[in-house]
Amino acid sequence: MSEQKDQPIRAAVWKENYNSISAEDKDVQAKAVELLGPLVKDRKYHLSTYKQCFDVREALTTLQTSSTCSSVDSAIELLQQLVHAGKIYHVVSDHDVIKNQQLYFRLARADTPSVFSIANERKSFLDWVTAKTSSFGFSKQTLFVVGVDPATQTLNTFKNDIAGEPIQSIAVDNTMDIMYASDFGVDVTKGKDSLSLVFPNSVSREKFVESLVSFGGVVLEEQDDLIKSAASAFEFEAKTNSQEVLKLETFKPKVCVFVNTASG
Repeated sequence: MSEQKDQPIRAAVWKENYNSISAEDKDVQAKAVELLGPLVKDRKYHLSTYKQCFDVREALTTLQTSSTCSSVDSAIELLQQLVHAGKIYHVVSDHDVIKNQQLYFRLARADTPSVFSIANERKSFLDWVTAKTSSFGFSKQTLFVVGVDPATQTLNTFKNDIAGEPIQSIAVDNTMDIMYASDFGVDVTKGKDSLSLVFPNSVSREKFVESLVSFGGVVLEEQDDLIKSAASAFEFEAKTNSQEVLKLETFKPKVCVFVNTASG
């Protein structure tokens, strides 16, 4: 797992290469994307339905019959360029190599953050992280890519480093709490959304926190430090019976009585 985290984000490398190609090549890619549009529809594979995608085999045929490409090989090469440009992506982000077989790909959406769109923004943060998630009462550690998208001001987690859409997006604002959990760890909470992230090093962690803070995220003090420096009880927070976080400052300027009761 640590070896994978140390690898560069492929999308960032590919995007850099895409930005260096000629305007003519970009025009050819744009034309190819237009030709793929009519091929997009819901498709079934075994027992699953994949929304709004195209079949690579149909795409290869279309690129040849439109005279955009002179052969299957050149059509494959053009689709591969679209993958590397972040213009198309596999429906479950499992394939990054175009082959003349039944493979379903989607056109990238301009209004949805992707690893590619975030990698294209120099001020954004993008890195491998280990995310602690909970499902059916069981906790597990899963390797993800996390990125903060400046365009939408959202924190996004992706399945891998070439994913065309996020698994989860959380809006970043002043209701997002950030807590340092360890040398490399950060806990992020906003309402019912929470992420426990472990970064490969402290530099990555600090870049991540800085990117969240730049859009309004609030770094919380360690509880021990808060107890020492708090000027009043209104600086604390508590959990309700439904496990939602309640900030005591909500009750300002009312007079409050705090009672410690035993729960049965």
